[in-house]
Amino acid sequence: MPKSALVDWVNHLRADYRVVGPQPQHGQFVFAEINDPADLALDYPTSVLPPKQYLLPPREVLFNFQNSGMRIEANIKVEPTVILGVHTCDMHAIRLLDHVHNNGYADQHYQTHRANTYLVSIE
Repeated sequence: MPKSALVDWVNHLRADYRVVGPQPQHGQFVFAEINDPADLALDYPTSVLPPKQYLLPPREVLFNFQNSGMRIEANIKVEPTVILGVHTCDMHAIRLLDHVHNNGYADQHYQTHRANTYLVSIE
């Protein structure tokens, strides 16, 4: 895909999705939200912050609790996301996460994040 077509595609995606991809930051590469398609670096060797953070956020409100009525509600708020430039090794790791979080005790937070996330892999 020509670079100009990629820029147009990313801008088109940004209208409906949070778009994330590898970007240089302080001499390393991290997966972060793409504000300018020119920041997208698809030729990165490895990243210090992997795409997994968008499926298993390091900080997230899991539930709300009301003592007055003894009511606990799951608090799942997810923004539809496209993650670009995922290496095949990260895709394999995400498949393992899918297996762990969808079997036995299914993690509804992970499942909701995963159902609202599209992954675009590169080699």
